[in-house]
Amino acid sequence: MPGVGPDYLPGLAPVEKMEQTLAINVTGGLRLTEAMLPPLAVAPHPRIVNVSSELASFGLRHDPDWEHADKILPTYAATKAAVNALTVSYAAALAEQGVKVNTICPGFTATEATGFVPDRTPEQAAVIVVKMALIGSFSNDAGTLPW
Repeated sequence: MPGVGPDYLPGLAPVEKMEQTLAINVTGGLRLTEAMLPPLAVAPHPRIVNVSSELASFGLRHDPDWEHADKILPTYAATKAAVNALTVSYAAALAEQGVKVNTICPGFTATEATGFVPDRTPEQAAVIVVKMALIGSFSNDAGTLPW
């Protein structure tokens, strides 16, 4: 699930923004994961690929030279960090069953949510999803990201 980020929406209190963002980005993904556990238990190559964001990386957020250091989206970043935490928990819980659980960052992609900038297409962003469905970690197409 790509998720939402209403940080810049006017008229919503910070708590309302967080509640809405948690409901979609975290609870929605959790519901989907739980619903898929029975079919995953009988799948030949069970995989869960969650969609996070570089904005959820504590390592990158503390780097003043990082290209996105100026982007301040607290509710979006917090919920994507929660997705990362769920990924780590599910990866550990499902490892003995052979389920690989990974988180990817599709990168800053031209969608309606970004005003269709930059030039990165959704098709380009999807490449990392497919790759992680086959292997795994918290990564973007350049490599592994720090949690």
